[in-house]
Amino acid sequence: MISVTPYKEMFSSRLHYDLPSVFSHLNVLDDGCAKKISSYLENGLVLFEFVSPVPSIIDKKTLVPYVLYSDGEYCWDGMLLHLVKEYSVELPKAFIDYILGCEFLPNQSKVLNRDEICKEYMANKEKLRYLLVDGLQVSLSDLISTSKH
Repeated sequence: MISVTPYKEMFSSRLHYDLPSVFSHLNVLDDGCAKKISSYLENGLVLFEFVSPVPSIIDKKTLVPYVLYSDGEYCWDGMLLHLVKEYSVELPKAFIDYILGCEFLPNQSKVLNRDEICKEYMANKEKLRYLLVDGLQVSLSDLISTSKH
């Protein structure tokens, strides 16, 4: 599974300074594309949902649901949905192409099994690959070892 976590502000650790900043990638998607993508993202299968929301990484005031979604191939959080919906943030081209090529929304699939996807995520979360905005896929250890700080 690949985590769509393209910006340094989306990581809880301060070790990821050499990643791109979300503030350099706002208002990139056109409205039609942003609407299609946000619809797909918000219709992902909910793997985990936490009671407490988190502050937006943009304005630090807006509260964003703390949710992890998936479609079996990719996983993303409520913050990514917020960034696309409210700020038309740039996403990796491969992820956009993947979403636009899907024939159905993840929660409408008859073949996706939420419990199986959760098990796969939990069993492999240490090996998760992170998809960055430039399309590069890296592991968490890659990010930590290449950090400048």
